[in-house]
Amino acid sequence: MDKTFLRRSLTWLAFASGVAILAGCAAVDANLSHGTLAVNTHLSETVFLDPVPPEKRSIYVTVRNTSDHPELDIKAALVAAMVQRGYLVVQDPGKAQFMLRANVLQAGEVDAKNKGALMSAAYGEPLLGGALAAGATAAAGGNSAATTGVGLGVAAATFLANQAWQQKTYTVVTDIELSARPLSGAKVSQNTASLAANGNSSAKFQTSGIPTGSGLQAGMASSTYTANARAVTQSINEDSDFKKYQIRAIAYADQVNLKFENALSGLEGKLVSALSNLFEEGPLPSAAQVDAAFAPTTASSGRSAPKKP
Repeated sequence: MDKTFLRRSLTWLAFASGVAILAGCAAVDANLSHGTLAVNTHLSETVFLDPVPPEKRSIYVTVRNTSDHPELDIKAALVAAMVQRGYLVVQDPGKAQFMLRANVLQAGEVDAKNKGALMSAAYGEPLLGGALAAGATAAAGGNSAATTGVGLGVAAATFLANQAWQQKTYTVVTDIELSARPLSGAKVSQNTASLAANGNSSAKFQTSGIPTGSGLQAGMASSTYTANARAVTQSINEDSDFKKYQIRAIAYADQVNLKFENALSGLEGKLVSALSNLFEEGPLPSAAQVDAAFAPTTASSGRSAPKKP
């Protein structure tokens, strides 16, 4: 056997084995760093709600889910958490000092690299596009068959290691509107403006002439331009019974080889905890106390009622 060939083969095997070990070590390191389930929450901003007397500790709660995971349901747990913090959950908004309205926009896997950008988005802003997790492998190349074989071996080893230990990140993105009645009982003046616009336009320019020995003799030029645009604006000024605050909440879970169904309970729990903790804790009022506090008052006309004969 050719000694040079044997020496090169042994060198190649040693190098490939070393790189494969390093690839495996990287995967093991990922497993050590993300082997335990970690669930966290992030709010786009802090909202401070005014504390109220016990008889006005009432709240109206609605939760919608427009994500791809209808099995995610936090309303029952959120209602229970609000009762635990001392709020009577009412079905009539007219008897509510506070309103908590939430909509689950997104639930599922995202690329861990996009998590920071996702959390920086505020209420109403669009979600990241193409945020699904994706793996990538790299292979070293060269100008010899041996080097090419090493590159393919490294890529295969890295791919297998990454498949065995994959860091998974799942998020639940929720838009929240908090409403609170002013303590003074005054009305809140608010303005709502919206704009819907669409349009299209096109332009075309043509020239023609007669060629001569020195260039182009002046001929005919024409141009056309078409445009079609429409814009609709609307603005509403009105008085409201509530001050409104709009925020976005994100719960996210990280773990190696994590499945969404295994992360769901933790995501729901963290999200419910974050939303309920926006409200002050206190004594739970009775339904009779709330009914009395929000009973309509009759305005006095300033004239005494006629006496009965």
